[in-house]
Amino acid sequence: WDVASRYVMSPPIRSKEHQEKLIQGLRSKLLSIVGTDHCVFDTKQKRMGRKDFTLIPNGCNGVEDRLNVLWTNLVAKRGVLSPMDFVRVTSTEAAKVFNIYPRKGSLSVGADADIAILDPNASKTISAKTHYQNIDYNVFEGFITEGN
Repeated sequence: WDVASRYVMSPPIRSKEHQEKLIQGLRSKLLSIVGTDHCVFDTKQKRMGRKDFTLIPNGCNGVEDRLNVLWTNLVAKRGVLSPMDFVRVTSTEAAKVFNIYPRKGSLSVGADADIAILDPNASKTISAKTHYQNIDYNVFEGFITEGN
């Protein structure tokens, strides 16, 4: 039960067919951004819904590992997004949606210098033992990233 409750989130995890449609939407620019339902609740908090499913706190971890998981699955392993499209869906378009572009989401004169550097040759194994989040599990436990 503890493991299953960790995956109660909105929207729920989708089938491979739905995932492929989402990827097509990103590639065609029908979908603008990739986000996360980062709203962490530890095992004890998730157990509040043990006798009533509707009381399980909704959400899971995701912010810390989002870029690495996306890079691995969409760029490194499958090549369905180019590195430039990756930046577009994880940064540039989000800044536009939140009306903070070009101050954010752009490498340009006058923009804030918020830069994430990803080494495509590095890898790591995601684990609750090494993450920085204040939670006792990680829904990506054991996932090996390509790029860090």
